[in-house]
Amino acid sequence: MKKGIVVLFAVLLVPVSAHAGKYGMAGRGLGSMLITGQGFVQVFAATTNETLGTQTFGISSGTSNCTAGGTVKEDREREAFVEAALPNVLDDASRGDGEYLNALGTLYGCDASALPDFGKAAQDNYETICQAEGCSNAAQFLTSLEASLSTNPSLATACPKLKS
Repeated sequence: MKKGIVVLFAVLLVPVSAHAGKYGMAGRGLGSMLITGQGFVQVFAATTNETLGTQTFGISSGTSNCTAGGTVKEDREREAFVEAALPNVLDDASRGDGEYLNALGTLYGCDASALPDFGKAAQDNYETICQAEGCSNAAQFLTSLEASLSTNPSLATACPKLKS
C-alpha cells in the first residue's frame, strides 16, 4: 500500500518534460503553472483554475500562461469568454461596471482609460442590446453589443477590436 502511495505522489509531482511549453487538457491558468503533468493530474489543474478563477483573469490580463499565442483564436476569444460568464457579463453590463465587463472591454482592445466609457455605453444601450432575445446566448449578445457600441466614435477609436 505504501509503495502505491509513493508511486502516486511521484506521478503527480514529476513534470513531464516532453510537454514543456504545452498545456494540458485543463488549459492555461494558475493550474497549468503549478501542475505540469499530463493525464489524471489535469483534474487537479482544472480544479485549481476553476476554484480560483485564474483562467478568466489570465485570459483577460494576459497572465498565468495566457498569452496572445493562446489556444483560442482572437476572433473567438470574446465569444468563449462570454459563453463562460454570460450571467456575470450581463449583470455588469446592466450596471455599467464590473470586472467581467472590464475584461470584455479589454478583449475588445480598449485602453484602461476607456473602460468606464465602455461600461457606460453598455449600460446606456442595455435595453437595445438585450431586446428580442439579444442576451439569450453569447453570440447574440456580442452581435447586439457590437452593433450598439461600434457607432460610438470615441469607443471605435479607444477599442480597436470593436467591429463596426
